[in-house]
Amino acid sequence: MKLRQLQQILKDKGVDILLLHSLDEQFNANMFYLSGYDSLGILAVYPTEPPRLLVPKMEFGLTKDARVRAEIWPKRRFPDVIADLTKDAKSIGLDFRKATLAFAEDFKKDQLCDLSGDLILLRSTKTEDEIELMQQTQRIADDVFRKTVSHFKRFSSEQAVAAFMDSAMRDRGVKESFSTIVASGPNAAIPHHKPTNKLHKGLCVIDFGVRYRGYCSDTTRTISCGNPIKEQEQVYHVVKAAQESCTSRYKPGTVAADIDAKARSALGMYRSHFIHGLGHGIGIDVHETPGIRASEKTVLKNAMVISNEPGVYIPDKMGVRIEDCIVVGKTPRILSKLSRDLVVV
Repeated sequence: MKLRQLQQILKDKGVDILLLHSLDEQFNANMFYLSGYDSLGILAVYPTEPPRLLVPKMEFGLTKDARVRAEIWPKRRFPDVIADLTKDAKSIGLDFRKATLAFAEDFKKDQLCDLSGDLILLRSTKTEDEIELMQQTQRIADDVFRKTVSHFKRFSSEQAVAAFMDSAMRDRGVKESFSTIVASGPNAAIPHHKPTNKLHKGLCVIDFGVRYRGYCSDTTRTISCGNPIKEQEQVYHVVKAAQESCTSRYKPGTVAADIDAKARSALGMYRSHFIHGLGHGIGIDVHETPGIRASEKTVLKNAMVISNEPGVYIPDKMGVRIEDCIVVGKTPRILSKLSRDLVVV
């Protein structure tokens, strides 16, 4: 979406062409970000000329929503197509995180310039259009959760809850942005627990996300299957208070590590049971820069979208996590409209 900014980076670094590719049906987030196209093909970005999107003939029908002009791949071998694109280029930009060794071997080593870091930074702040898309994505996710809670009495296993949520997403014409987590009872002490064929009494962590028009949501709520005991209520309210105390910190100029430290301090006697970072950037990928963790020195910028997800995990006993994604700004904005009060089902 920030094509002009990227072209300025190419000029500043003396890069003649940036090549991004998806040749093995693996989603290329940077290629989608710049073109709006998410299938097989090659995107060539130049410092001053319009980008070129080359796709196989059988994929051309998928380019109708692309934001750049698409061309049908010439009937030639792939190396020959690349050679033609780069024949006048002295410096060639690649995303080293995505470029395969076989792809990079087509060029001389001193020709290559790694632009992966630049692309990561470009995507770390969102445009108004991106934020609106992410708000729409979150609205769908909120609706899926509300529907799930209203039907909860019918479920007899964690797998059934997850399957219901995934089906509800498909009914809305979207898909999950990652595998849905449903972790009940002692399973809730495992942050990335895989749903089982049982549904335990006690606290139940539900971590789910929607992918809509290329953008992800990521939300976690902890509910109670049956009336909670006093200790469960206490842990829940400590996590809720910690999360809410951090929201106001998601402002431009804040150091990421300082927000993580605030969360740990707010958890008090339970801080040793908080075993992951407080948050992560989100957008086209469900995990983007910056991370919100003790070692992260990144300074937050306006229009970043970052999760806020403190948790307490007591092995073999219980777990609580509450997560919302926040738009960084002078007044930080939570995308989800779901209540953070403890729901009993």
